Amino acid sequence: MAWEQDSLMKVESTAPGKIFLSGEYLVLDGAVATVMSTKQRVKVTIEDQTDVDNIFYCSVIDEYFPFNVNNNYQINWLNKNPGAFGLFLDLTIKSMQIKPKKTLFSIDTNDLYFNGIKIGLGSSAAISVAIVNALNDFYDLRLSKSEMINKSIELHKIHQGKTGSGLDVLSSYLSSDLLSCDIDMLRHEAWNTFNWPSHLFIKGVITSHQSSTSSMIEKYHNAKQISNSNFKNLYLQITKALKELSNAWLIGNSSIILELLKKHSLLMKQLDRDFNLGIYSEEHQKILKHATEFNLFYKPSGAGGGDLGFVLSDDIYKIQKFDQILSDINYQTIELR
Repeated sequence: MAWEQDSLMKVESTAPGKIFLSGEYLVLDGAVATVMSTKQRVKVTIEDQTDVDNIFYCSVIDEYFPFNVNNNYQINWLNKNPGAFGLFLDLTIKSMQIKPKKTLFSIDTNDLYFNGIKIGLGSSAAISVAIVNALNDFYDLRLSKSEMINKSIELHKIHQGKTGSGLDVLSSYLSSDLLSCDIDMLRHEAWNTFNWPSHLFIKGVITSHQSSTSSMIEKYHNAKQISNSNFKNLYLQITKALKELSNAWLIGNSSIILELLKKHSLLMKQLDRDFNLGIYSEEHQKILKHATEFNLFYKPSGAGGGDLGFVLSDDIYKIQKFDQILSDINYQTIELR
């Protein structure tokens, strides 16, 4: 059923970014992943306005784009086409069969950018959740929790070219400190959420390299097909470590978490090296070397449209000292929670 606007109102919805603490890539083959929601959030606003046309506002480029929607739920951009920046709105209107009139759609992703570049916190997953939630409220669609999650995942997969596990979307929807889940748990809505350990500290590290989620996933799948037997052996080792790690996060013991993360990281480095995936870029290796000198844990955060790393420790003073070292070698750090 198509919905048309017939009342004056305004709704606002936000959804957090995310980082994969463990389980990235392998979650596509059934492994359990642990995902953290971040303090950085996407904001979507939908409101009535007096202009005769609909308007899309994009915060990243700070521009307005008037448009209308035809009977096939296709957007006609009336002046300038926003290109990739308007793709989410285009896909959402087609997917949910919405025909707005005199409506302003604003998508604010400033939190997930640094100096005009994506940080790598999964902005597309957060946008998917925020825009579906906003549309649900604005048009009174009365979607259930399951429908909201599935619609958001469907929209994200269309945007990403059918790739991804959906866990980044789920993490944004739940907006909990930590999520532990695999694809089967997602299917049965049997995921686990829990609080961040009180004696564990984290900071994000922004690198200059930009990665593509879809291309990284493609590399992963290609490597698996070329070296199936070797991949399977390493996969079994990593999935076992991920189960142990998931339980450790649930218990919240910081020292055990850090030890298991080191074990998991060694296996991920081997996976990266054996199959030439490009997870640990030269920059990540450089930062890792400095982190090791401070006895800090460091790893890339996983796919997310950027190339963010994170440093973890149960000693806040070590992180503060390391923060200064990174600043001295021109790396920017960010608070993630």
